[in-house]
Amino acid sequence: MQARELFLSLESNPVAPDDDFDRFVVGSHFNDSFIKLRVVTSEMIKGKQPSRFQLVVGENGNGKTLLANRLTRFLSDENETRGPKVSGQSERKFDVLYSHISALGKASSQTSLEIVTNLRRSDIEEPELTYSLIAAKIAGDFAMQYQPPILWRFLKLLGRGTADFFTGGFYGKLEEALRDKSAQQIRSALEGVNERFQKSLNNTHYRKKFEEFIGDLVAFEPFVNTYFNQSSGAGINRLRANFLAAVNGAPSLAQPEQAIAQIIELGKRINTKAVVIIIDDCNQLGFVEQLLPLINDLSKFTTTKVFLMVNMVQSVAEEIVRSSGDQSVPQRLFYNDPIRLLGPSRKEVDALYDNLRVLYNEAFSESKAPVPESPVVREKTVNEWSDAVVNGRINSNYRDAVRLLIQRLKSP
Repeated sequence: MQARELFLSLESNPVAPDDDFDRFVVGSHFNDSFIKLRVVTSEMIKGKQPSRFQLVVGENGNGKTLLANRLTRFLSDENETRGPKVSGQSERKFDVLYSHISALGKASSQTSLEIVTNLRRSDIEEPELTYSLIAAKIAGDFAMQYQPPILWRFLKLLGRGTADFFTGGFYGKLEEALRDKSAQQIRSALEGVNERFQKSLNNTHYRKKFEEFIGDLVAFEPFVNTYFNQSSGAGINRLRANFLAAVNGAPSLAQPEQAIAQIIELGKRINTKAVVIIIDDCNQLGFVEQLLPLINDLSKFTTTKVFLMVNMVQSVAEEIVRSSGDQSVPQRLFYNDPIRLLGPSRKEVDALYDNLRVLYNEAFSESKAPVPESPVVREKTVNEWSDAVVNGRINSNYRDAVRLLIQRLKSP
């Protein structure tokens, strides 16, 4: 993001963006929290950590969503394996699947629906493409196991040799096209695969063999019915609509733990090592109570690991502790030490002022006089922030600090 665009974006909505976050989140606390999450999830992907729950608490404006966004970007990168430099291609795998949702304005009954429909493996790949690629991977594995004539028809459709497709070349080229903003190329290829494969499954023999092949995955009815039980092929947008309709109200996905179990079963088919679920704005007791069975049962996910991260406002967490009639609720929520995102200290606001001053000068270098470095002005501004917090005019969070500092930079 260019400096001017970034500054104007912060002026209208003072939320630290995913890019250039170092300009706004100062001090070591936030980075230490991210490193903790990165280590836990990467070790989980390697099979060295058990499934676990992580609570993140902090007042609004102190970076809970930013922390979640940084984690999803890391997970997205974990799925990418770059090929030889001469090829310039990369293979995007399914090592980790993640779903990042917000409970804000949602009914607790929608939790499972949101988790399933927002599942993805990349920040640059929409969920409908992720699901279609998963279906294509399963179809390809079936074709490899039950060879001619279905295998050769499958490969003829793709126009590639066996080694190129099944060693990741096909997926590498799809990802390359996606990075070039040519997602339609991917959609067209996947729609062709879907159409031919659906026709193949109309054969009674192959249908029986395929049902044996997918085994327990058949319980994930919305996925199987959408991607493998159509009478003919359908476009990705239509498949997405069918999938959403099937997920909504599916008995097998009524509770979050059921949804996670089905995702885990799907992950087994594509060698997924970990599933990460992030729930932002989980500030209602109803959501928390609905998640408790899943929190209790996380230890049962031993092959494909599950990392559940819940973001909650500090005051809500305290209210749950005070008001819960079942004392096991706070005990389970706080079993692992919560990550507590704190408001900025005076020293950090001092550093934040300098960061924003540099950004302001970059943004308006051609149209306005630069704001000079002045310890006196900086101290005066930080004192004003401190007084405003003490007197309750603003909250002690990064968002309000950024807003006040930008106002002073524009009108010293």
